[in-house]
Amino acid sequence: MKRDINLMRQIMLDLEALPCIHTNISEIWLDRNLDDYQTIALHVKLLADSNYLELGNCLLGYDFENWYINRITNDGYTFLEYVRNDTIWNTLRPKLTALGSIALRIVEPLATDVIRAL
Repeated sequence: MKRDINLMRQIMLDLEALPCIHTNISEIWLDRNLDDYQTIALHVKLLADSNYLELGNCLLGYDFENWYINRITNDGYTFLEYVRNDTIWNTLRPKLTALGSIALRIVEPLATDVIRAL
């Protein structure tokens, strides 16, 4: 499965919109099919690997890694500041696509360049 930066952005935006996170994937994103849950779970774990999310236990008994999400970290909120605005994101996305597979850390300096150019 390929990493999907758009999905990672949407996951972060969805989590930020919640009044309180402290729950598992299947409680946040309701009524998804198994493929969707597996994709979301992988990307949640990637966001945690990048220190954007703090995860708790993985609930057993599901056909996907149903992570308990504790919170968005400070690094996660910094990432959100760079990608929240749709105008900035829509300008940034082609630059990210042109680079191919990228580390999330490249988003911040590229977003800074986009913001300066606006």
